[in-house]
Amino acid sequence: MNYSDGYLSETLPLYGPPALLVPPEVELAIAQENESSGLDDEDLLRRSRRWTHTLFSEMRLGQWVFRPRTSGMASWGLSTALNNPFERCAIGLMDPEHEAPGFGLVLTSQLPIDRPFELVGDAFFPRLEQTFPVGLGSARTELHALAHPVGATTACWARSRKTALWGVLTAGHAVRHVGRGGAVAMSLGQQGQLGRARYPPIDAAFVLTTPPSGPTSPLPVAPLPCPAAGFRVWVESQKTSQQRRVIRTMDTLGVVRTGAFPVLSFLDLPCVPGDSGALVSDLNRQGLGLYLGSMNTSQVSGGVVGLVQNLEQAVHVLKVDPFI
Repeated sequence: MNYSDGYLSETLPLYGPPALLVPPEVELAIAQENESSGLDDEDLLRRSRRWTHTLFSEMRLGQWVFRPRTSGMASWGLSTALNNPFERCAIGLMDPEHEAPGFGLVLTSQLPIDRPFELVGDAFFPRLEQTFPVGLGSARTELHALAHPVGATTACWARSRKTALWGVLTAGHAVRHVGRGGAVAMSLGQQGQLGRARYPPIDAAFVLTTPPSGPTSPLPVAPLPCPAAGFRVWVESQKTSQQRRVIRTMDTLGVVRTGAFPVLSFLDLPCVPGDSGALVSDLNRQGLGLYLGSMNTSQVSGGVVGLVQNLEQAVHVLKVDPFI
């Protein structure tokens, strides 16, 4: 997806949501940020953040109505996606070239469907007096790692909260064929041991290794809520640090401390196979997530986004503390 501030500005409501309806955690996070984050248009990105998490808040409170555009859509996954939208819904930008133009709700069906991404309805928020488009696609995900971390990327050091043993944090699908306690081949020739993995559904794993030989310090985890559409992030890929833009994200205010379903963010461009597990951080180098792979919801060549597992959720379910 070719992100631009101009596209985000065109598709967002002109003004921010009513102040009384913005979750206080959002305003607190904005107030605690540095005076300048280095982003191209800070006012625009704050407006994006406020709208994203206010919409999630209104949905949690039941203050929204779904208005379908056509009938007969349940047969290709809409009813499943709407059954619990927090497990299937991201809010942010749609790809105008491969999906549809607009800022709205994107539902992902896990059922195989033979139709491309489609606008299936509108979400009306009466207290906000705003309507947003709702799109639905079937996810086709390519996880960017081989069976072992020897073909993946380590995000950071980690230490078990229970045993104080050291290891590394990486993507769960990188060790999907290894049972707990099993040997994990590492890139420098040594072997690690799988301490804990939660894949599926949480794509994260803790691999026990030799403790770090040098000094470490706690990796700061970015305060919730996570960035919304328009935020620049770093992906610490195997070859080099790469900048990406967040285009949409799932709800982070009320659901990250769960292992029932993943909380994900989506990037404008994917990285490459072997980068699974790479640390994704904000411009202040605070941890946001683990890079996982690419996903196509439009079934159109080129309509591919990057996929990120929320870091706060990962360390919660793995019961570890991250270090750098």
